[in-house]
Amino acid sequence: MRHLSRSRTPAHKNLLRFLLYVLSVSALALGAVAGIFLFLVARPADVFDHSYQSEIQVRYRKLLRTGSPKIIILGGSSATYGIDEALLEEETGLPVVNLGLYASFGDVIPTELSKANIGPGDIVIAAYEYGWNKEDNFDTVGPDMVLSGFDSHLSMYRHIPLRIWPQLIGYLGTFREKKAQYAADPGEDIRGTLFDEEGRLILSRPSGSLHYDPDAENANPQDVTDSRIADDTARYLRRYRRFVEKHGAQLVFTAPPLLDKALVGTAEDLRALAANEESAAGIPYISDPAAYLYPEEYFYDTVYHCSEEGAALRTRMLAEDLRRFRGF
Repeated sequence: MRHLSRSRTPAHKNLLRFLLYVLSVSALALGAVAGIFLFLVARPADVFDHSYQSEIQVRYRKLLRTGSPKIIILGGSSATYGIDEALLEEETGLPVVNLGLYASFGDVIPTELSKANIGPGDIVIAAYEYGWNKEDNFDTVGPDMVLSGFDSHLSMYRHIPLRIWPQLIGYLGTFREKKAQYAADPGEDIRGTLFDEEGRLILSRPSGSLHYDPDAENANPQDVTDSRIADDTARYLRRYRRFVEKHGAQLVFTAPPLLDKALVGTAEDLRALAANEESAAGIPYISDPAAYLYPEEYFYDTVYHCSEEGAALRTRMLAEDLRRFRGF
């Protein structure tokens, strides 16, 4: 038996050397690809610096410099247009970092960026727009939004999970073309007109009512009749919850504001979705999602974009949900 064991030792060593060689070559190849990718992304620098999506850079920097405890908000544009951050700070006594800028980034982007600075006592509010429960939701991004939003700010790319990179690399050629076009004709600068230096919305949300046409091309109905939580989504959210809790913070779910006429389904479908989320991911759903269905007068241009009155209503409701849950 000892003789046989010794006779196999060189083979084991050779196999180990081969595996180390393969791993080394693979790491070098990946490093080279990443280096080329980042070089092409970064030059020329700051081309999209005054675009809507570039505000993710401002909000990311605010996240890095904001101490704990604080509130971190995840979501899409319903978080920008549907939350009055100053009012939420007044109601809760905590600073607010709103990473919810644009759903076209993909829900995984604000979620992963948030990991850069989650600390003890923080409350992370997942306010994703409907559809977050579907399969592959946290495996899909809008590469055009990510690349133009991050642009040449390379430190932000380190938060992108490895599985997402093929989507970005596959879009790189198109991105380079769009970058050249945008550099030649950048359009209106939104800095100081739409957002302030903190990344907060300073545009006065128009009042009046949204006249919803369900047959219009941009109607954007929200179908919630399938309230199941996809397995991969549940796994991702459980991992993220453990990350948040490991850092002494708490993750909660809330409902986005939604035009009542745009809902495809019932209030019970929404409540079933909330219950399924709690069961599958273990994240407290602190609101009654049906209560966040508002009539037309609380929206101004899309089914998720609140008027001033709508944003104030939604913010106060969210603050009340947090008080009920955390005892503010």
